[in-house]
Amino acid sequence: MEINSNAKSLVDKNMKRLLNLSDHAFFIFDSHCHIQFANEVAEDLFRFVNVIPPTQVIDNLFNSKWRDVLYKQVETVKHTTDTITFETNLYGVNATEKRVVWTIEYDNKDKLIYAIVKEVPSISDKYGELLIHNKDATEILGIDGKVIKVNEEFEKVYGWMAQEVVGKEISLESEEKVGGFKGLIKNVMHGDELINYSTRRKKSNGSVIFINLTISTICDNSGQVEAFIVTTRDITEQKAIEQKLNEQSKLFKQTDFRLGEIVESIVDGFFAVDKNWNFIYVNHRLEEIWGVDREELLDNNVWEVFPSVLGTVCESEYRKSMEDGESVRFQIFYDVLEKYVEIRTFPFTEGMVVYIRNIDEQYKMLEKFKKSEEYINQITENTKEVFVIHRSDYSKIFYLSAAFEKVWGISRKALLEYPMENYIQATHPDDRALVINFGKTDIKTYAEVEHRFYHKDMGIRWIRWRRYPAFKDVDGIDRTISIYEDVTEIKEKDLLLRKWDKLGLVGELSASIAHEIRNPVTAIKGFIQLMKDNDGVRYTEVILSELRNIEKSMNELLVLAKPHQELKFNEADLHTVIEEVFTLMVPVAAHHHVQIKQSFEAKHSCVTCEVVQLKQVFINVIKNAIEAMYGSGQVVIQTINKDEKFISVFVKDEGIGISKERLLKLGEPYFSNKEKGIGLGLMISYKIIENHQGEIFIRSELGKGTEVEIRLPVHEVISLPCEN
Repeated sequence: MEINSNAKSLVDKNMKRLLNLSDHAFFIFDSHCHIQFANEVAEDLFRFVNVIPPTQVIDNLFNSKWRDVLYKQVETVKHTTDTITFETNLYGVNATEKRVVWTIEYDNKDKLIYAIVKEVPSISDKYGELLIHNKDATEILGIDGKVIKVNEEFEKVYGWMAQEVVGKEISLESEEKVGGFKGLIKNVMHGDELINYSTRRKKSNGSVIFINLTISTICDNSGQVEAFIVTTRDITEQKAIEQKLNEQSKLFKQTDFRLGEIVESIVDGFFAVDKNWNFIYVNHRLEEIWGVDREELLDNNVWEVFPSVLGTVCESEYRKSMEDGESVRFQIFYDVLEKYVEIRTFPFTEGMVVYIRNIDEQYKMLEKFKKSEEYINQITENTKEVFVIHRSDYSKIFYLSAAFEKVWGISRKALLEYPMENYIQATHPDDRALVINFGKTDIKTYAEVEHRFYHKDMGIRWIRWRRYPAFKDVDGIDRTISIYEDVTEIKEKDLLLRKWDKLGLVGELSASIAHEIRNPVTAIKGFIQLMKDNDGVRYTEVILSELRNIEKSMNELLVLAKPHQELKFNEADLHTVIEEVFTLMVPVAAHHHVQIKQSFEAKHSCVTCEVVQLKQVFINVIKNAIEAMYGSGQVVIQTINKDEKFISVFVKDEGIGISKERLLKLGEPYFSNKEKGIGLGLMISYKIIENHQGEIFIRSELGKGTEVEIRLPVHEVISLPCEN
């Protein structure tokens, strides 16, 4: 598609970016969705939906449902400086469809929108190839236990066609004992290994067969389990043989052996020995594998015929099974066959039966999944975010992506040798306590924190650390996934928003503060006039008192308005912070004919905070409460400790309340409950409290008022005095 002349210069500026993303569809379009430029991959999307390029309108890609999604996202991105990511479906001919991810960004200067479109491969597409070459019945299940795809062998074994089972759950025959597939899947997700698990399963005709079941996980790019591959083998015939062997174990001698025909039909190796380890039976298949006439083996000692077995795992397991009288199962690489085999023993009163089964295909499947894991590693190694898999106590790192050195400016080797020490060393001194406390939080839940660090080339940067719940690996070791992202540019934009909101607060409070200053100035003026005419000594204390009131009000206003203030977290008594805000807001409340009261019930009020930011939040919330009552009523500020870890500050008003629909949108940018508001004040308050590891909860009902709860973590060292 030719480049529109108005957009040509812009495309030239971004040509390097286009080349880097040439594997994906790339669009430039205006706010009316008129295309200014589209690359060849983008044109292929139009061909998929049966629209022949060139076309000038991008919404030709969609039906009405997804077209509305596009319009909504375009309107949203026009009012933000951030990129927006969302997903849509594209519908082609013959009922085909694609799922694609859009990443769009708005150029406010040129009023154009840049879009990158990536196709999302389905689980069936990504892993379907693995099913084709597997000779066992194989199916891919979602994490909900429902079937995504099956192979032809599955259809042959169970009698169901693929279209009959896709999207459905297929139960095991003994659901109440193992919890069905969901129970087994839950165990696998918790790190249990499930290979050749014996159970029973129904076929389409209602009959039940014995199966060996193997379940493996399929993980997405972030390491999260997204599906399971289930391999089953019909062992009904083998089970029948095992049952008959157990029933007749006392008669299991060559002279009395009555199961020859059944055993000979087994396609895997099978032999029996007596208590003295002399061969009493060898089936034809094992005779072929060993290349020895079985007549030469009968009545001869196992260890004399095969001395190479002495000192191996086979000797150890055989002797253990014979001595304990219990069946054992183990897997080895069998040099004779050059394949992996599973060996099972069945001891009986006069000896032991050994069954050798070829499981090489299953191991090959596992190798294919390992290659899939390598592909995932290639993805993580080429992203800007840093992916880390480490022990939950941070003592060891198992995986660290290549982006680490670029983001942090230090070598991977340094972090791998001393993980926590070097991480803390690179962290900004004022944020080290925050990072250490974050490391001590519960590893079983998702958590995130933002802090500063020193980059050797770029100076102080901001990092967002997201930590996902811990999981156990096959060795039972707790592992945690952490993702680190450089958010310096985002933080700089947040700082500009806070300054904007702070200036608005200062302007709104100025009228009330001016009114508060005017009263003592009037008194001072009068007393100075009296001093002219009388002895001025007795009026001096009154004048000084009124001047102190003026000074206090002005100091509170100046602290709030101070520009370029560096963020620094310190210990502070939250009650003292609220007292200072209370002093500032009393004249504002009086100006609106509203009473304001406070009740401090919390015993633990020491927090780690940035005092000026917290004051900004409390002023915003209290001011909103005052303005919600339109000239009368009462605002109550209350503190309590719901437990020793948190302090809650409640601000309750008797205003008109907020509807449920509007309550859901509070905190969003550019949404306000006021006629002239733009919604930034509450949005910034949410962000400030989030940076303090706290939360804001708003409860309201029309006609009954609003309650705002600000919940903050209490400083851990409660026994020490708290500095203001």
